[in-house]
Amino acid sequence: MSSHRDRFSTAAPTPSNSRANSPARSPAFADELDAVLTWFSALSGPERAAALASIARLPSSSSSSHPVHGVVVVAPPPLRSRDRASIAARALPLPVFPRDAGDPRWLSRWLRSLRLHKYERCLGGMRPAELLELADEDLRRLGVDTVGARNKLLRCCKS
Repeated sequence: MSSHRDRFSTAAPTPSNSRANSPARSPAFADELDAVLTWFSALSGPERAAALASIARLPSSSSSSHPVHGVVVVAPPPLRSRDRASIAARALPLPVFPRDAGDPRWLSRWLRSLRLHKYERCLGGMRPAELLELADEDLRRLGVDTVGARNKLLRCCKS
C-alpha cells in the first residue's frame, strides 16, 4: 500500500522545476502534506469540494507567476431542510440551569458555561427562582441587549 507521500511526491529535479531551497523538499512540508492528505481522505465528496472551494478563495502566499491549471472546484449542494434538522440535532446541549443556589458563585459559573459571562453585572444578585420568572422584556430591561443572549438564557431556564 502506498502512502500519501508516494502518490503526491515531487518530480525529480529538472532544469524547469529545480529550486535550490524549495520548501516542497523539506521534512516539515512533507509532514504538513501528510496531515492535509489524511484530513482530506476522511472527508466525504461534498465536504471535500467545500474545503477545496474555501482553499481556492484564500490569497496566494507565493510570488509564483505559474497558475495551477486543471483544478475543478465543485460547490456543495444546498442544504435541505432535513439536513438542517440533522445539524441542529447534533448541536451541543445547553448547560443545565442550577435550581439550587447553594454556591454563592452559581450565577457566575452558569453564565460562563453559557459563554454569557458579560451579563453577570446585569443579572447579579438574583436567585435562581427570580431568574426563572424573567421574560424576554425583563431581560432586555436588565441590560441583556442581544436577542441571541436572551433566547439562550430563556431556553436554559425552561429546560
